[in-house]
Amino acid sequence: LTPQRLADVCASFQEAVFDVLLAKCRQALRKCQRRDLLVGGGVAANGRFRQRLEDLAREERFELHISPREYCTDNAAMIAAAGRRGRAARARAAIEATRSDLIMFSFLDG
Repeated sequence: LTPQRLADVCASFQEAVFDVLLAKCRQALRKCQRRDLLVGGGVAANGRFRQRLEDLAREERFELHISPREYCTDNAAMIAAAGRRGRAARARAAIEATRSDLIMFSFLDG
């Protein structure tokens, strides 16, 4: 691959991923009947993703809240900390899913 072709492939992949993420955001807003969206995590640091979210917010007329870039980091540490706290509290998590858009997640007592 030439450097330009590689850049084109990477940009196309990025846009395809963003298409899926934005479709999921749109679906969640409609399903939950919400008019606001909070976005954080590592992907929220991406300038192109932020622009696409802003475009979607204008199109769908919802309020968008994006964390400042300095707080948009990988969520692995946060997830591990939440898991540790849950384990310390002896919480059990129930996850039932056959498709990613049908995930039901809740903490159970005991």
